[in-house]
Amino acid sequence: MSVMAAGSRRSSRRDERRGTLLATAAQMMNALGAGAISLNDIAARIGVSRNALYHYVADRTELVFECYRQTCEAALADLTDAEAVSDDAGEQLRRFIELGLEYDRPVTAVLSDHDMLPEPQGRIILDLRRRQIDGLTAIVRAGIAQQHFRPCDAELVAQALVGMLSWAQLSAAWLAHRDGPESRARAARAMQALLMDGLAAPGQRLPTFPTLFPQAFNAFDRQAAAEAKAEQLIAAASRLFNQRGIAGVSLDDIGASVGATKGVVYHYFPDKPALVERCLERAFALYDDYMAIATRQEPNGFARAMTVHHLNSQAQAGPIAPMLLQPGYDSLPASAREKFSGRAQRLWQTTAGLIEAGIADSSCRPCDAMATAEIAAGAFFWLPKWRQMGDTAATAAIADALADIVAFGIAAN
Repeated sequence: MSVMAAGSRRSSRRDERRGTLLATAAQMMNALGAGAISLNDIAARIGVSRNALYHYVADRTELVFECYRQTCEAALADLTDAEAVSDDAGEQLRRFIELGLEYDRPVTAVLSDHDMLPEPQGRIILDLRRRQIDGLTAIVRAGIAQQHFRPCDAELVAQALVGMLSWAQLSAAWLAHRDGPESRARAARAMQALLMDGLAAPGQRLPTFPTLFPQAFNAFDRQAAAEAKAEQLIAAASRLFNQRGIAGVSLDDIGASVGATKGVVYHYFPDKPALVERCLERAFALYDDYMAIATRQEPNGFARAMTVHHLNSQAQAGPIAPMLLQPGYDSLPASAREKFSGRAQRLWQTTAGLIEAGIADSSCRPCDAMATAEIAAGAFFWLPKWRQMGDTAATAAIADALADIVAFGIAAN
């Protein structure tokens, strides 16, 4: 065997081992969160020694960075492939969705905890992600110019699409259903239909949506004031976890965001996992409230489903910020996983029930209600990952624009 052939074989084996390392790490990052993985656990999962990993990465931070870079590069490759399929912008977006949800491809890490990366690595990931959003935005703008798409906020469409694709990779764990080729294909079809055609049946209009405001409290009621301080810490932690990922936020960060010390945080919560659970408790209580508001106020399935979506969009884009269902599900204690998965399933089924009622009363177009309910949540779940909290008017405006896309799609018909 020639020296060149031997070198090529060694290089091929190294690339294969590196690919296995990144895919395994990405899978664990999606399950546990980037900050919860360890090189020891990954080495054990692959079946090698920890020292063997140092042939590929210097430490955990570099491994997280390489996983996130692989995610971004895969998305950019999908964009290139999608653009080569056709000159039609609609076909390009459909192909991008199919590629992003292919089951038989290396696992990529959902971009949730990139704030834990130091510079310049964090900036590199943000720049790569911006290239992806800019590429998708350009496709949507081209579709508008071709008159294949109706006039819309092209960047918001791009961000919503990335959010739906991100949630589609995580939802199986939170909703306790099997992830596989069939479920991915079903999700891709639902996402394509929702993005292009929306949820509304012909002739439907969006209802007048209620506006959310943070709750006030009585500062002269000692117990109410104490509860309000704990609530303030939970809300602040939720906002930071949503923006940076659970691993990217310390108790010092949470205390500093409200002008308190870490000791004050410990006064209310014994540790960070307990605080994460309280954040999720608050989130599901809010999600239930929004469902109750929509069910009580609106006349048909479409109006109820869209009110739920709008209220959640307001909450995620504004100061209320319920904690997202994001990477880290498997890092919760078993009892918490069971509890929150059960609550997530009930919300999913209830939302699908609103859509099914809308199909029955002819306010929603015929669609796969369960898959549509699952996918649509990704549009508002990922808002805090790319948008800083705005004032009430800006929050309502972005919720309105997102509801318009989900209700009517972007196709020019």
